[in-house]
This record gives sequence, structure tokens and C-alpha cells, in this order.
Amino acid sequence: MTLTAAHGAATSPPLLGREPERAALDALVRAVRGGQGRAVVLAGEPGIGKSALVDDLAHRAEGDVRVLRVTGVQAEMELPFAGLHQLLGGVSDRAERLPPPQRAALLGALGLGDHPANPLLVALAVLGVLSDLSTDAPLLCVVDDAQWLDRESVRALSFTARRLRAEAVGLVFAAREVGPELAGLPLVTVTGLRTADAGALLDRAVAAPLDPAVRHLLVTETRGNPLALLELSRGVSATDLGGGFGLPGAAPLAEHLEAGYRRRLVALPADSRQLVVVAAADVVGDPTVLWQAADHLGLPHEALSPAVAAGLLTVGARVEFRHPLARSAIYRGADDEARRRAHGALAAVTDPDQDPDRRAWHAAQAVVGPDEAAAAALERSARRAEARGGVAAAATFLDRAAVLTADPARRVRRLIEAAALLRDAGALDRALVLLDAAEAGPVSEEQAAAIVLARGVIALGRHHGSDGVRLLVTAAHRLRTGSQAHATLLEAVMAAMFVLEEDQKADLVGAARILDDVDPDSTLDLLLEARLARVTHGFTAAAPALRRALDAAVADARAPDPPMVSSLATLWGILSLPNELWDAPARRLLITTHIDVARSHGALTLLHGALAHRPLLKVAEGDVDGARLAVEEGQSIAQASGAAPWVQTRLMVAAWAGDEDETRRLARAVRGDGAGPPGASMGSLDTLLADYAETVLDNAAGRADAALRRVVPLFERDFFAMGPWILPELVDAAAQTGATAELVRARDWMEQQVAAAPTPWSIGLAERVRALTTDGDAAGEHFRLSIDHLLAASVTAEVARSHLLCGEWLRRRGARADARHHLRQAEQAYLAMGAGAFAARATRALRATGAAAVVAEAGDRALTAQERGVARLAADGLTNPEIGARLYLSPRTVQYHLRKVFSKLGIGSRHELAGALGPPDDA
Repeated sequence: MTLTAAHGAATSPPLLGREPERAALDALVRAVRGGQGRAVVLAGEPGIGKSALVDDLAHRAEGDVRVLRVTGVQAEMELPFAGLHQLLGGVSDRAERLPPPQRAALLGALGLGDHPANPLLVALAVLGVLSDLSTDAPLLCVVDDAQWLDRESVRALSFTARRLRAEAVGLVFAAREVGPELAGLPLVTVTGLRTADAGALLDRAVAAPLDPAVRHLLVTETRGNPLALLELSRGVSATDLGGGFGLPGAAPLAEHLEAGYRRRLVALPADSRQLVVVAAADVVGDPTVLWQAADHLGLPHEALSPAVAAGLLTVGARVEFRHPLARSAIYRGADDEARRRAHGALAAVTDPDQDPDRRAWHAAQAVVGPDEAAAAALERSARRAEARGGVAAAATFLDRAAVLTADPARRVRRLIEAAALLRDAGALDRALVLLDAAEAGPVSEEQAAAIVLARGVIALGRHHGSDGVRLLVTAAHRLRTGSQAHATLLEAVMAAMFVLEEDQKADLVGAARILDDVDPDSTLDLLLEARLARVTHGFTAAAPALRRALDAAVADARAPDPPMVSSLATLWGILSLPNELWDAPARRLLITTHIDVARSHGALTLLHGALAHRPLLKVAEGDVDGARLAVEEGQSIAQASGAAPWVQTRLMVAAWAGDEDETRRLARAVRGDGAGPPGASMGSLDTLLADYAETVLDNAAGRADAALRRVVPLFERDFFAMGPWILPELVDAAAQTGATAELVRARDWMEQQVAAAPTPWSIGLAERVRALTTDGDAAGEHFRLSIDHLLAASVTAEVARSHLLCGEWLRRRGARADARHHLRQAEQAYLAMGAGAFAARATRALRATGAAAVVAEAGDRALTAQERGVARLAADGLTNPEIGARLYLSPRTVQYHLRKVFSKLGIGSRHELAGALGPPDDA
């Protein structure tokens, strides 16, 4: 049966106006036809014409361009990857050409396999499938009502949109507003029709002549919104139009439109109303399902005809409502019994094997009061959703399951689990509501501890550091002993370090008794013991325990199959150990190993956290471009997984690169946004990192007075793991300004560090401060020892700084020839690093000695950071698909970058890359 109203026919009249919007969309299609990837977001209020624009675009592109479409549906927002299933379901056979991990993840997301749907691998798979499809013909993907697409799908598609380069793929998103997933993509804002075009649209819609004043008033009141014009003109009588009495008042247009749809629903016969409610409840839009549900309810198929005649919906290949507002208005306007009957019928006709989650959801909406069978089915759906990466969906299923649960203990458990999932999804307010509900019921001691733990993590997420730490300590006490108690206490210890609040010590000292059963063979226990000692008694007292923990972590990393840590707190606790103990080789080993392990397991949260440490590792080792690549990889992980990007790492890399504008802008953002690691507030550490970055920038530019004012308070905080970064800036600023007292303070502090952790790194920095606080020729020997030790530690950035400070010291003493040697070493090192501002400072000092400036050799410096990353991997023998998987690009984009690399380096093949690039990076 096909039921189509005249006004809803597939052949629509041509668009009126819209020249700027159509021009932007035409430019996208031209680029795609020319083999270039493009993306655009159409944003505007409901009914403004976004769907008409994408319909027009798809119609005009068809022929030589393949069009794939997906429409977001509000009721499916909680079903993970439902949008991808709608978009790619017909081309899923292309997954066979993907690398095995991506293929398995995509098939799992589409419900065609059992493999977990790792969000990053799914996003890469979508990019791969669309790129592959575009080799047959240019491809246009249209995403309508993107604001209602499930988060997992929109993240995967926005990830793809940001990586379109050499693929003949276009992505068009139509949305009411630009959410975080689509932020930053090219934007076209769709506004109301111009007055003349709006008037012409009214003339099309209204058969009788319009009073000119009423015509003008309609256009003005609706602000040229096309749907509002059509619906309001339809909803008032000819008499009203003649006098203007039926026009809307002050209420929002959406309310008027929804009210109009509900009036049409109420005017229908009873059987028609029920069948339309079934259609509104079934977001799939499959006519077969609709007719099966009608049969289940004993409703004649012809009962839908009045609704079609009223312009509410059409039935063809799909059941389609006139507008999404019509669907939502009808569903909400129906009475409870009608909605329950609709869901019950849909549950009865939905295949439990093919679509168990949708069946469970319909069944849960059809019952009144507790129903364990429906609740258990929802819990099973929650487990499946969580395995596919749909954390928010899993929480929604469990929340509804708890409502249907009669057994108090089981209800509390489901509420707590749902709250924990909502917390992980960032819905902190909703999580607290569920925790309140759970706490009202009878709770076991273990459940009470879980509630306190969840409240503590939420408090940290809201930057309430003191409350968070106290709640976590309380939860650890309630758990008493064992690995869960220790893990919870480690969360509290790491949070106390992040929020930098002295009043946390009393809470943590009292928690030490939990450690009576420390396992010397457990890295977690050793880490907790060390971190607790560090935060309560300071570095010197904690150094032996820190060393034991670091040795255990290094042993784990060197194992044939290194273990994966269980939480971000454990990860950050381990990765900060080498900085505290001045162990550069351990720092490289642990960061690299934990990145590799997290990547191999597809643990995106841990991978994101580990990658946050790599940029400064690359800076220390003299590779600012490598640091930028690490930042880009972290951003890719964030886009695919929905995590907050690490603005702090981008800030610090910008400072070392000498990018003044970017550093100042990001410093303001970090101080204002407070974006910290998931599950823990960074608190005032954000301010510390922003101040550190601006100190680096000021020291590099020779603004030593400003640098000293910033860095002295940072040094006085003695924040864990930041000493190796802050101490050099203090010494540099003090040396430039002649602040002898600060140099002496730095020297005394470094002597304590060396006594507790004597390594080439710590000794090298201590020798630098000794040189700057020593009179006469003996200072030169201390500078030599500083450079030798820092070279042994492979901390290139510090070697360059010792050369720079030694050269400036020699110039002040009048030893110009010796000064030139050290300043030239610093200049070349900083140029090779990509630290332009420090290189310029060394150049200025060289000129002050009478030396001529030397232009650095371009080499691979002419390449962008991404081009250099592609080239390095290609030189190492990786294929284009392998490089794409590592850098989150399609193989065609990899080839695009390689062509540019060959052109810039003047080479003709991959075999020449190694020689043109020079020695490869070690990490």
C-alpha cells in the first residue's frame, strides 16, 4: 500500500531564493567531482529549510555522484551507531576491504558481528569505506537532523569529515545548532527567506488571494521560516486570513507548529489516531512493521488514510512524517494508553533475534509498574550498548530498567550502575539524581561505598577538589581492604595532587592504615604507597618508595606482554614517576609502552591519557614537530571517543614553538575552561600550566623580568613531577635578570634532588645552577659538566639551554670567541628542534659577539608536521594503509601527502626518503 498526500509528493517545486546557500553547496559538489574531500554544516532553526536544501542538493548531484543519506531520529539517539547502520547498511560489503581490526569494529557497530565497536576503529573504518566507495564515483553523504543522530555515529562521521583531503567524498550535515562534535567544520547558517521569496511561497500555498496586510504580517511573524509559513497559512481559515485574527502571538514558532499538528491528530477518527501514534513510536519507518503492528492491534490499514489526507505523514518506501516536529508533537500529544498500546504492538512484531534492543525498549515502554522480564531485557541491552561504546545508551537502558524493578537490592544496583555510566558520559547532573534515588533505598555496605565513590568522582569532575578527595577517602575506608580500596585511594591521592590543595594532607594521612596489607609484588600497591608518601611527606622522604614503584613499573613495561593499567589515576601516577626521579630513559620507555599497549587494546581513554605525556617528551628530546604530531593524535582520539581534548599539551607545544599568538590564546582558554583529565579536576594545575607556558615564551623572547615574576610562585609550589620543567625556567629568568637570591634557592633545591635521585638529568641541571652561582673560571667547568651529563641523559632541549646560558655568561665576561661556540651550538639545536623563539634569542646573542647570522638548512623543516610524520613512517617501510591506520588518515590522503613530500624534498621514490630526511627519531 502506498499512501501519499499531494503536498508531500516526491517531486517538489523548485526552491525559492537560497542563492548563497546553494552556491556553498554547489562549491562542495564541484570539489568532490574534482577529487577533493569537503564537508559543511547547514545550521538553522526548525523548519528553516535545511532539509529542502539537502533534498535539492541530492537531486541535482545525482547522475555522476553517488548519494548516501541518513536522517537523525530523536527516539533513536540512545541506540549506538543507529545512524551508521542507516547510512552504511547497504554498502556493508565494502568492509571486507578494510584492515581486519577496522572491519571487525565496523561490523560490530552495525550489528553484523560480535567484536566490540571500538569508537576509533569504527571512525577509521567509516573513513576507509567512504574513501573506497569514492573510487567508483564521487560520493556525497547527507546527514539530515544531525542533532538527533546518536552520538557514536555523529562522532565517527565528524571524525571522517575532518580528514577528507584527497578523497572524492563530500559530507553535508544539517542541524538545528552546531554541537561540540561538529564545531570547527565549515558552517553555512540558514536564515529565513527574503520577503519577496516568502511572499511567493505563501502565494503557492494559499489558493485564495491574501489581504496584503495579512500577507506582510505572516511573513514578518514567521521571520521567513518556510515551514511556519506553510503550516500557519494552512491552520487558519480564509476569514482569519482576510482579517489577520488567526495569526500567532508571542509563543515560539515551534510551539505553534506542534500545536497545529496536535490539532490535526485530535480531529482524526480513533483508529486513525492510534495508527498514527504507532507510526510516531516506530522510528525505523518500515511500512511492513507499521502494517504488522496494525494487524496486531486489529486496526484496518485504511485507518491511516485520513492522517495522510491531513498532511501529517506519507507512506511509500518509508513512513515519513511531514516534519520531525510533527512526529514529536503527535507522540507527546497522545495519551499514555495510546502510547503503551503502540509500543506493545511494536514489541510484538519486532524480531527478538535481529533487533533485540529495539524490541526491549518498546516492551519496556508498554508496561505499567514493575516488570522484571522487561527490566532484565533492558539490562541485557545495556550490556550490548556498553560493549559497542554506547555509554549513554547503556545508562538510559539501565535507568529505565531500574524504574521497572521491584526487588530493592536489584533496583539499587541498576541505579548505581546507570549513574556510573552517566558519570563516564559526562552527564553529571543526571548521575547525581540517580545516586539520590539509589541512596533512598536499602543499600549494602558495598553499595554505599560505590555511591560515595561515584559522588567523589563527580565532585572532581565539577572541580570541587576538596569534596572529591574527602569522598574518595571515605569510599576507600568503607571498602576497607583489597585492590578496590587501594585503587579508590589512589584516585584520591592523584586528585589531591592535581588540585594542589594543602588541606588534603590530613584526609590522606588518616587513610594510610588502608595500606597495612601492601603487596610488594603489586605495582599498584607500590605506586599507592609512593604517591601517598609523596603527597603527605614530600619528595625527599618519599624518594625510596618512589624508586621502588618506578622499578616495578619499568619491569612491567619490559615484560614480553606488558600489562594494561586499569584507570587513568594509575596511568598518570606511573607516567609521572620518571619526572620526579629524573629518570629520562624510564620516561621514554613508560610513555612509549603505555601508548603502544593502550593502542593495541583499543583502550581509547587510556590512550588519550598516555598521549598527553608524549608532546613534552618529544620537546625534551628536541622534536617540536614530533610534539605537534603527538598533540594531533591526541585530538584525533578525543574526536573519535568524545573525550575533552588536551588543550594544555597544545598550549605547551605552542610555547616551545615560539608561537606568541597561539600561546596567549590557549593560555586564556586553559585558565578559563579548566579542561582536565576525564574523571579528575585539574584544579589550579590549569593555571600553573598556563603560567609555565607563558614563562617559556617570555624566556625565549628575552622578557626575563616577566618570566621571573611568573615562575617564582610556580617554583614555590613544588608541584609533583613539574620540577624538571619549572626549575630550568626559574634558572634562566634569574640568570638573565641577575636575581642571585633566586639562583641560590634553585641551587639548594637541586642539591636536595640530586641527593635523593642522582641521575645524569638531575646532575646536569644541578651543574648548570652551580655554574651560575660560582665566581671565576670554575663556572666554566660546571657548564661543561652540565652539558656532558645532559647529553648522556638525551634531553636535547636542556643541552641547548646549557649551551645558551653558557654562551651568554661568556659574552658577559668578554670571552667572545668561546661564547660564539656555545651560542652557535644553541642556535643550531633550537633550529633543529623547531623552537624558533629560542633560536632567535641565540642568534641575537651571537650578533652581539660580532658573529654573522647563519641560515639554517631547510632539509625536512620545509615539511609540515603531518607531512614529516607520513614521510618518517614511509621511510620505515610502512605501507599507505599502515600509515593511515597509525595517523588516522585514509590511504589516499597518505599518498596525497607523500606526493607533496617528494616534491618538497626533490626526490622521486620512497627509497630516497631515509636519506632526504636524515636520522630517524628514536621514539
